[in-house]
Amino acid sequence: MRATEGLLDAHGAEHVSLDRVAAEAGVGKGTVFRRFGSRTGLFQALLAERAEALARAIDTPGTALRPGSPPAARPDLDAEFVSHTLLAMFDADLVRNVMARGGVSRLRSSVRALAGALLR
Repeated sequence: MRATEGLLDAHGAEHVSLDRVAAEAGVGKGTVFRRFGSRTGLFQALLAERAEALARAIDTPGTALRPGSPPAARPDLDAEFVSHTLLAMFDADLVRNVMARGGVSRLRSSVRALAGALLR
């Protein structure tokens, strides 16, 4: 899973294959294939792992994600508008344009910068 995340971060989903994941993880392609079945299965497992981590964070007392926790950033803003603004950053045309002119690192840094500016 860590090898997949590393490749996604470095190259984007279009450049992640079972062969590359196996090479990055230092295992045979058959090992990855038997575990996940396909590239889609690999991505589904990664999403499931991230969803589990988010669920654990929500259920952990003392975390900012726990229901009833006080707001940690900009409670003065219109939450519905801000959430739509943040989601708009993942519009397919915008993502393709940004990725074509700077790749994953530009997209990631731009999303983080705008989200940070909105929520500080």
